[in-house]
Amino acid sequence: MKPSAKKKLLNPVQMINGAAGQVQEGSAHFVTHEAECRLKDYLHGYGRGEVERLEQLACLDEWASAARQVLQARQYSLLSVLDDDLLALIHSRRLNIQTIARVVAMELNSEAVQRSIVPDASPDMDPIRGEVFHAVEAIARRRFSIPTLKEQYSDGLDFHEVNVGSLRRALYDAYLEGVRAASKGENP
Repeated sequence: MKPSAKKKLLNPVQMINGAAGQVQEGSAHFVTHEAECRLKDYLHGYGRGEVERLEQLACLDEWASAARQVLQARQYSLLSVLDDDLLALIHSRRLNIQTIARVVAMELNSEAVQRSIVPDASPDMDPIRGEVFHAVEAIARRRFSIPTLKEQYSDGLDFHEVNVGSLRRALYDAYLEGVRAASKGENP
C-alpha cells in the first residue's frame, strides 16, 4: 500500500482525550476495510455455533459508548497493579502520575535514541547465553506461553502476569536443568 493511500487510524488515547474531535461513523479516518475484517473475524468466533448471541449483539445500540468506557478502563488499568501507598499518594494529589508518566516517556525516548546510536550488547556479553538461554527460553514457552525472552521494548510484549505456582515450577525446572548440566560437567 502506498503511503499516500494509507488511512490514518486514530490513537485510542487521542479518542479518549478528545484530540480526535468529532469523528463521524463511517469517516475515512475511523473505519477501514482491515478493521472491519478484523471485527468480522472476532464475531465469527464469538457466534460460531450460537447465532442467537450475534443476533442479541445486533440489537444493542450503545456500542460507541461501551467502547469508550473500555478504552478508558484500559487507560486506568495501571492503577490495579499499584500498591495501596502509591494509590493513596495519587488520590491525595501528592504524587502526580501525569507528570511522572511524561518524565518516564522522555527517559524511554532517550533510551530508544541511545539504542539506535549504540547497538545492544552482543549476545556474547549476556550472562545468560547460548544453550542456557535456549533452555531458559524453552521453560518460559512451556510454563508461561511466552514466545521469547529477548527484550521487545514494549510493555505488552515484555511484561507478563505470572501465577506464583507456575513461577515456582519454572524455577524448579531451571534448577533441575542446572543440576543436569552440572552432572554432565557442563559450564553454563
